[in-house]
Amino acid sequence: IEMLVNERTADLAREVARTEALERDARHQADKLAASNRDLEQFAYVASHDLQAPLRTIASFAGLMEARYGQSLDAKGQDFLDAIVEGAQEMKSRIRDLLELSRVNSERAEMAAVSLDDVFGAVCRHMAKDIADSGAHISSGALPNVLGDRKMLEQLFQNLISNALKFQKGGQQPRLD
Repeated sequence: IEMLVNERTADLAREVARTEALERDARHQADKLAASNRDLEQFAYVASHDLQAPLRTIASFAGLMEARYGQSLDAKGQDFLDAIVEGAQEMKSRIRDLLELSRVNSERAEMAAVSLDDVFGAVCRHMAKDIADSGAHISSGALPNVLGDRKMLEQLFQNLISNALKFQKGGQQPRLD
């Protein structure tokens, strides 16, 4: 019996040592991941900040150009100017998204019951001009209530709808049901 107890004790000691080694490895990996996330967050913040200055210059000069020369531009010139303004707005939106992404790790998501019907409606109202400009038909059936962060869910719906409007098949009216 003593020999069996000693064998079992040795087995348990090996198992405890193996478990402790796995826990150390897991803590080490978690620490590395946390450091990597901090580095990524810092990079995203710096990159988005650095991109804003030239973007403000582009938007500012496009505004000046439109104010000063808008009346004298032909239709093609106005289209070019509109494309510059639209591109600057899109870049601003992407920079804002990059900043939001960089904050995901630093801010705790506010988990609460969220009505996806309300989120969908709010996003459609916010994107009404883009939806109308694309000629899209967008509708949904009854959507559930979920546990989540309303702001992040709105961002998700906005990205999904925006992508559907952007990446439509040529010549087809976007339809999201």
